[in-house]
Amino acid sequence: MADRRIGQIVDALYATGIEPDDESIVRWTYSGRGMYGGQCFGIVVTMPELMMFVASLCEDLDGGMPEWVTNVREDDMGLGRIFYWPEVRFERADLEEAGMLGGGAT
Repeated sequence: MADRRIGQIVDALYATGIEPDDESIVRWTYSGRGMYGGQCFGIVVTMPELMMFVASLCEDLDGGMPEWVTNVREDDMGLGRIFYWPEVRFERADLEEAGMLGGGAT
């Protein structure tokens, strides 16, 4: 059974107007600064889009905010910024089951 956070994140992405399989925005297996090859969930968005994503996620969870949401980090990607959550790591099998790695998401 896939990690339930995948579905919650997918719903929040759709509510923000982001396609979960858009590899230019959504990084299911991002390796951030200081992660030494570890992979986590991240999104390449503007600050207003990040706020919409978090608000949608909290709305989906009946107003509750998961602790992991507040542990966000960011990196500069040249033309944009990626916001990522080092604690939000998924098993490859769960991502494949949810259809998030079909095109080789990075």
